Amino acid sequence: MTVSVDDTSAFAHKYLHNYGIPVEDLKKHSFKISGFEDTPILRLFGVNSNTFAVGGHEWNIVFRPQNCVQEGKVNVSIFLRCKGPKQLPKNWHVCAQFILAISNPNDGTCYLQHTGKARFSDSTQSWGRLKFAELDKLLGPDGSRVKPIIENHKAVVTAFVQVFKDETGFLWHDFVDYDSKKETGYVSLKNHGGAGYLNPLLQLLFSNTYLRKAVYRIPTEHDGPDSVALTLQRIFYELQTSDTAVGIAQLTKYLVWKSLDVSQSHDLLEFTRVLQHKLQNRTKNTSVDGFFQYLFVGKCKRYIKCINVDHESSQEENFSDVQLDIKDFQGRPFKTLQESLKAYVAPQKIDGDKKHYAGDDHGLQDANQGTVFIEFPPVLHLHLNRFEYNFQEDKQIQIDDRLEFPSKLDLAPYLDESADKTANWNYRLQGVLVHSGEAQEMKYFAFIQPHPQSKWFKFDDDRVIPVTAGEVLKSSTNVHMLVYIRESKEAAIRTTITQADTPTHLKSLLQQEQRLHEQKKKEDEERHLYLTTKRKPSEYFKALI
Repeated sequence: MTVSVDDTSAFAHKYLHNYGIPVEDLKKHSFKISGFEDTPILRLFGVNSNTFAVGGHEWNIVFRPQNCVQEGKVNVSIFLRCKGPKQLPKNWHVCAQFILAISNPNDGTCYLQHTGKARFSDSTQSWGRLKFAELDKLLGPDGSRVKPIIENHKAVVTAFVQVFKDETGFLWHDFVDYDSKKETGYVSLKNHGGAGYLNPLLQLLFSNTYLRKAVYRIPTEHDGPDSVALTLQRIFYELQTSDTAVGIAQLTKYLVWKSLDVSQSHDLLEFTRVLQHKLQNRTKNTSVDGFFQYLFVGKCKRYIKCINVDHESSQEENFSDVQLDIKDFQGRPFKTLQESLKAYVAPQKIDGDKKHYAGDDHGLQDANQGTVFIEFPPVLHLHLNRFEYNFQEDKQIQIDDRLEFPSKLDLAPYLDESADKTANWNYRLQGVLVHSGEAQEMKYFAFIQPHPQSKWFKFDDDRVIPVTAGEVLKSSTNVHMLVYIRESKEAAIRTTITQADTPTHLKSLLQQEQRLHEQKKKEDEERHLYLTTKRKPSEYFKALI
């Protein structure tokens, strides 16, 4: 559909991208340029538009008709410049999407345009295109365009400026000299070269302060370097006290996680279960015996119920996570997390050759089999099955189908009839573990909301940055794990933690290691100042003569 630069709504709708970010303001500004016959003057000075206001900031358009000459071709340059807010604060910035266009002065449907987005600031005030268009192509018809854009030595230059609301303060930030601890209170874990899910998983565990306190209370004074409990204590303490990214590679020289085999052979779900099992066994007969079961373990019932006779067999089991499918049995993708949960508890019919044997009294019978939940744990881990094997390509591929998940989840509809549905079974989203890239690329990051009233943060190998709740919920195409916390238990689980909760022996151990590290560093720096010699008896030198 042909649109005109003069039709603000239609032109903006066609070329501006919907980023899902709240818009503060959108305005258009045009100015007519004449005198293209006097190119030496224009080339020397160019022309700037009048100042116009959008989103509380002052802007103008910078036009240079012969600003860039390359391979004998003269190029027109157009830039959008932000002068900042009227009252200039320190370190001001504004995030905007823009369209720059040059059009025929008498026909707004005859134009060339460029769309961009940028974070304007005091240090970067101008964005646009150095080589917007070749001047010769503007002076006559070009391709499907039958009219020249510059007609009778005149043209119109237009800017559409859409200013966004930067809710976090870091939208489109370049993160040069960025300090995660200063800006968020948290630090990242450096990529140690192992399984990509390990760092974000550790951040998710660290954010559970009830778990962190319990791990700190595990007696590890006499544990060896391959102790899982001591490993977690060390990493948690480093994350809690360090001002810079924590390097797990340095820790693994004594905390090698051999008992967990942190490698590509473990997937996220398997590793999580092994780690939970190790912690559960390690806390037996300690002051925190049973903390794991309290936090993560729920109850479900697996059953087979005959359709035509009164016969049912069932068994109650504990579970520490729930695996949910992205698609149904026909390969159709679920739209929401609730649809996947509903399918999880839906009965499956057993008939035909698969009839259920209901004992000598009833023989083979048509039946329904399934799983229902009796009780959900305070902290619920939901793992999404996003990998499937592609036989044609002979490899695992990732299912990128969108699965929407809510910030608040009512789990009462998925409970068994025998469960207490009058209780509060509302859960709040606390963490999201996201996979990025291909199935073979083990790169993950996590979105975490440490406290109900806090911001959401994105934890990756490079930094920790604040993000919006909307950005978290939009990550629905590549989420692999969701963490929900029961609202009625939230105050106890998201408890405050202090330095007093840290084991004394752990502090002493790390301080001693820090002193040894600094001593070795000093020795290495001063090594060139000294000469190592050996004394030889005089007989040695006489023998050489």
